[in-house]
Amino acid sequence: MITPFKRFVRIFSPALRVAVLYLLIGGGWILFSDRILEILVQDAAELSRWQSVKGIGFVIAMAIILYAERAHAIRLSRRQEELLSQRIALFEQAPSPLWVVDLHDLRFLAVNPAAEQFYGYSRDEFADLTLSDLRHPQEQAGIAGMIEALLEGGIYRYTSRHICKDGREVDVTVTARTLLWEGKLAAVFSITDITELLDNERALRELTQQLEQRVAERTADLQRKNRELETFAYSISHDLKAPLRGIDGYSRLLLEDHAQSLNEEGREFLHAIRRGATQMAQLIDALLEYSRLERRNLVVGRVEMRPLIETLLNEFENDIESRAVQVSVNLPFDSVDHDYPSLYQALHNLLENALKFTQKQPQPHIEIGGEERDTSRILWVRDNGIGFDLQYHDRIFEIFQRLNHSDEYPGTGVGLSIVRKAMERVGGRVWAVSAPGEGATFFVEIPKRSSNL
Repeated sequence: MITPFKRFVRIFSPALRVAVLYLLIGGGWILFSDRILEILVQDAAELSRWQSVKGIGFVIAMAIILYAERAHAIRLSRRQEELLSQRIALFEQAPSPLWVVDLHDLRFLAVNPAAEQFYGYSRDEFADLTLSDLRHPQEQAGIAGMIEALLEGGIYRYTSRHICKDGREVDVTVTARTLLWEGKLAAVFSITDITELLDNERALRELTQQLEQRVAERTADLQRKNRELETFAYSISHDLKAPLRGIDGYSRLLLEDHAQSLNEEGREFLHAIRRGATQMAQLIDALLEYSRLERRNLVVGRVEMRPLIETLLNEFENDIESRAVQVSVNLPFDSVDHDYPSLYQALHNLLENALKFTQKQPQPHIEIGGEERDTSRILWVRDNGIGFDLQYHDRIFEIFQRLNHSDEYPGTGVGLSIVRKAMERVGGRVWAVSAPGEGATFFVEIPKRSSNL
């Protein structure tokens, strides 16, 4: 805060500087020059002449000093006038509203044309107003705190709502700085209109809320429809198994008890019926497994990989040993974060596919490997089987899609769909790299979870 003493010094500092210089130089000259002359000159007439010379020298020296001080004061005054003129020009030409307010009575000392245009008041009308007259009634109580913070820090920024002459309310950001204006403690206020910005933000928030609500509604609707479809698929698949068991059972009884009554063609028809029933049962089981995967709640936790891989290899032990399949396991990590049943089913299907598509290889080889990444872990199952063309990459992960005839390579076309679903449910993904006759590698990426989950 500017004290009265500092204000006095600012106003009278040039005159004080001249007076102090005069007192110091004049006093020093009188005290020391007379004593030096008395010591050096003994003759009274000679002393009188030197005292005259001393007086003339003092006058010349003071004239030079006073001239230099006055010239400096004139240059400084001109520079201050130029700066003041520049500041006034900047003040008047500024595109943003500017005011100068007396911090004692909050009256407007000056306003620029931009402020007149923005608020609708003329300069004469501003002179009859105070800062409180522009503030919204709900913000009147905050003026004292704003002035206190401004006086304490010298600068203060805040957001406010002002009222224009026509009653229009505007939201503004204000930057205030203290200054001395014509000897009065004042502050200059710079105003930025943010009404449109806040209106746009409010509109954006409302639009975002509407979109979020629509997304939530559509998501809930899709979830409901998915549940209905899953329930329907589960019910149909479950209900189809009963008559299918009847077809398979009666056809088996015909072959066992009445095969002699049928000719060769009839017996072949029964065998075809049984093969079709078996294939249909496998398809229904696959559909049920897919449906259960979607319906079952996820329980994501740490899954130890070595026991899981050993269990899988034990399940396929007969096939592996009978065909002398070489299986190698090389994992750089001990565990992953996943739902155990889902991960087991996914790797089961990949290993089953690898065994199936290497059945014509004289030296089948399957590799189970992995890779540690910053945010995920990669598992892969690689084989040296028949492979496939990558143009069909996306197709093989769709349900009921097959690239090979079922007579040559039996299957339901659901296995890889289950793998994809199992990965997607934990935020992972699955993809493959292959070429015809060069085997295939299927990758699954499993995200890492934070330690507190």
